[in-house]
Amino acid sequence: MKKDFDTDVELDVLKAFLVEGKSHREIQRDILGFPAPARGGGFVTMNILHKYGISGQYKAKFKNLSSNELLKYFPEINTHKNFHELEKAIKYRNDAIDKLQKQDYVFEDANTTEKNVNRKQRLYQSVLRERVLSNYQHRCAICGLDKKDLLVCSHIKPWSEDKLNRLNPKNAICLCVLHDKLFDKGYFSLDNDYNLLFSDKSDLKIKKFFSACQFSKPIKEAPDTTLLAYHRSEICGIE
Repeated sequence: MKKDFDTDVELDVLKAFLVEGKSHREIQRDILGFPAPARGGGFVTMNILHKYGISGQYKAKFKNLSSNELLKYFPEINTHKNFHELEKAIKYRNDAIDKLQKQDYVFEDANTTEKNVNRKQRLYQSVLRERVLSNYQHRCAICGLDKKDLLVCSHIKPWSEDKLNRLNPKNAICLCVLHDKLFDKGYFSLDNDYNLLFSDKSDLKIKKFFSACQFSKPIKEAPDTTLLAYHRSEICGIE
């Protein structure tokens, strides 16, 4: 099975294998979104790693991955057409991790959170997603669904509306794809005590999706109430 992936996805694969020590099957299932059966799974991951000259002996080799280390161990990468984009992505990703650890969500050049390919592509998003899903114990904050491929790092104040809070974990909630869409479209919100509120758009059929649901607070970095107030007013139209 052969498929071309963009540089950010390939970077996630390299990080997962070289730094986190994840298996070929885990990476194929959780990052690439392909089936990874117990027998014969992981070949898509292997194809990406082999493209960069990375073999199984380098699993979990690096605690801190840098472009210089990549070149030292895998000189084949330098000749790859995407190396320079990969190099920049490593720098941006490591910067993002450092800022999240320091709870510093402001990038001096906010435009670095996007890059232009054929369309604008969000940078650091995978870093934030990992952080937020972990805070919510990999469960939807509304219904408790725990299927990782159905979970979304859902922004409270939209990405396009607030550059300074794009990477703020308190501006994101772990939601399943259904509740993310309903939240994004303004069918429901949360009050400052994290109780569910419904907008005028929600009828009985919509509210049925919330039967027996309530908001489950994260381990840390609970939603910012100022950002929730924006969502209620501007997204849901709740006064």
